[in-house]
Amino acid sequence: MSKAPDNASLVSAAVQSAFNIANSLGAYLGGLVISAGLGYTSPVWLGALLALAGLVLAVVLTATTRRGQAPVTQFVPQPQLNHRE
Repeated sequence: MSKAPDNASLVSAAVQSAFNIANSLGAYLGGLVISAGLGYTSPVWLGALLALAGLVLAVVLTATTRRGQAPVTQFVPQPQLNHRE
């Protein structure tokens, strides 16, 4: 929301939509691995694999976004000198 403060409701709706899509996709993929005959514990391993993929994606996107940005430094105000000409 910090990237689009004027459209907070649109950003919130997009986040909720992405969550719902991921939730339904996880259920679908879990059903697929069970129906493929991999057993009832296979959705657990699939979930772990998907979580790992999400972590890798988050790290890569964070590193890519931060590349080229100035490092965060603490602002220390400097005293102003009054020069009279």
